[in-house]
Amino acid sequence: MHNASRLRHSCFSRLLLACFAAAGLAACGGSDDIIAAEEGQDVGGETAAEAGPETSGETGGEAGDETGSETGSEVGDEAGAETGGDAMPGDDGVDAGCGALSAGATEVFVDKSSTKPSVGTAACPFKTIKEATDLEAVSGRTVRVKGGGGALVTYEETGALKVKGGVTLRGDGTAATKIVASGTCAEGNCAVEVASGGTLDGFTITGSGHGVVTLDGGTDATVKNVLVTGAQDGILVLGPAALAGNVQANKNTKSGLHVKGSKAAKVTGSGNQFNENETNGIEVEGSARLDFAGGTASTNKGHGVHLRSTTAASTTGRHSITGLTASSNGRNAAGTVIATSDGIVLESTGSLTLRTSKLLTNTHHGLVAFIGGNTLDLASGGNTFGVGSPTATRNVHAGVCLENTGASGSIPASGNSWSVCPLLGGPAQTGISGSCTAYTSQVDIAYKKAAGGGNDPLDFGTLASCTVGTP
Repeated sequence: MHNASRLRHSCFSRLLLACFAAAGLAACGGSDDIIAAEEGQDVGGETAAEAGPETSGETGGEAGDETGSETGSEVGDEAGAETGGDAMPGDDGVDAGCGALSAGATEVFVDKSSTKPSVGTAACPFKTIKEATDLEAVSGRTVRVKGGGGALVTYEETGALKVKGGVTLRGDGTAATKIVASGTCAEGNCAVEVASGGTLDGFTITGSGHGVVTLDGGTDATVKNVLVTGAQDGILVLGPAALAGNVQANKNTKSGLHVKGSKAAKVTGSGNQFNENETNGIEVEGSARLDFAGGTASTNKGHGVHLRSTTAASTTGRHSITGLTASSNGRNAAGTVIATSDGIVLESTGSLTLRTSKLLTNTHHGLVAFIGGNTLDLASGGNTFGVGSPTATRNVHAGVCLENTGASGSIPASGNSWSVCPLLGGPAQTGISGSCTAYTSQVDIAYKKAAGGGNDPLDFGTLASCTVGTP
C-alpha cells in the first residue's frame, strides 16, 4: 500500500479508537459509512492489481496487524506517554520510578547491586562510583556509595576516581565499602584523587599505584574514616590536607603517609595509624609541614616518622607532633628485627615541637635530630623515650641521639620521662665522637657537639623537671 494510503489507515484507526473510548460503540454507528468511504478512496485511487491483494491481504492481515500493533502498542504507548506522563518500564532504558538526576543535584547515589537503570537517583542509583565522580562538580554534593550491611562490597572501578572540589565521596565505612582502582593521577597512578576542597570518607582503598592522592589548592583536601592498604604510598599529599580521624595507611609498599610540596598536612582525631609499611610510617619532604595530633607510626620497616623537609624555626613554622606512638619500627609484626630504624628522625633543615609522645622499642634510637639552623623543642613535653627499665619497652639504643649540637643547655627538654631523674641535672647526657647512625649503646641521651658546641645540650630546668616513668 502506498504511503498516503497507510497514513489514512493509521489516522482512521486512531479516530475510530478515540470514538470508542469517548462515546462507546453505539455512538460510533456512523462509522460504517466512514469505513466505506475510506475503503472506496483506497480502491478508487489504486489499480485493480494493487487493490485486490492489498484489500484482501493488507486489510485482513497487515491492516489487522497495524490496527492490533498500533492500537495495542503504539496507541497504548501514546496513551501511556501522553495521558500517564511516564514511559513504560524498559522503554528506552527509562523506569517510571527513577526520576531524573538534575545537573545541580546535591545527593547522588551509587549501588552496584541495583537492577534498575543507572541514573544516580535514590530509586535508580549508579552502578559504579566513577559514573558519579565523572559528573560536573556541584558544591555541597554528597555521593553516597552503598555497602553490604555486614559484608564488604568491593567496587572495582575503571581508572582513578577523581573527587572534585566541593564534593564529598562517602561510603558506608571501611568494613562495608571497598574501592579497587588504578589510573593516571597528578603524580603517577592512584586509586582515588581528592581535589582541594573535596572530601573522601568511609572506604577501604587499594590499587597498583598510590592509594589516595590529595591535590594542591587554596583549601584542604579532607580524608577521614579510610583504610588504605596494598598500595605504593598509602596517602600522598601534594597540598594542604586534613586527615580528620580514623585514617589508616597500613601495609603499603612505600610510606603510609607521604607529604610533599609546601603546605601543611594536618592529622587530627583518633584512630589514625601508619603502620607496617615497607618504608616509613610518615615521610615529609620539600617545604611541607606536618601537624600531627594523635595516632601511631609503628612496626614500619623504615622509621616511624622521617622529617626531611625544610621548615621555619618559628613556632608557627615548625613541625608539630603531639600524641604520637612510634614503636617497634625496624621489626615485623612478629617482633623480629628486620631493619635498623628510629622512632622519629629530624633532619637539620626542619624544626620540631614534640609533645606527649611515646617512642618505644624501636630497633635503633627513639628520636634522632640533626641540629643545624633548626629548632628542637621538647619542653614540658610529657614525652617518653623508652630507655632503661623495663627492657620490654625501651629502644635498642639511645632514647635521644643528637648530632651537631650547639651551646650547653640550648635545647629545652623539661617534663619528659627517662630511665633516671636525679634531683639536679637530669638524666645523663653522653657525648659521642661518631654519628648517631653508628652509635649502638643503650643510654638516655647521646650527643655529638658541633665545632664550638658545649656539653649537655638538653636543658631539664633547675630542679631537673623530669619523671621516671614507663609507658
